[in-house]
Amino acid sequence: MPIKVVALITAKPGKANEVKSLLDGLLDPTRVEDGCHEYVLHQKADDEHDFVMLEEWESQAHLDAHLKTPHLEAAFPEFDKYAASVDIRVYNKVR
Repeated sequence: MPIKVVALITAKPGKANEVKSLLDGLLDPTRVEDGCHEYVLHQKADDEHDFVMLEEWESQAHLDAHLKTPHLEAAFPEFDKYAASVDIRVYNKVR
């Protein structure tokens, strides 16, 4: 059963452009991964530091594989530099 992921990312003050660039760089390589149904980046209209990545994966196993990809593993240390918070939430469809 497909799962949804909501990744909430808040940039450190003055680092919105760096976070946006980092997240944008994940889009193309992730969208071609096996099991990726959706991977879409949004930026809050009234707060440039507030981002959300909406994802849909075919299964937990596909998400787990995504978390081990070179492009995502390379991004993790960069989030430590530029993001104030990263909150990743995984949801199962109820109905």
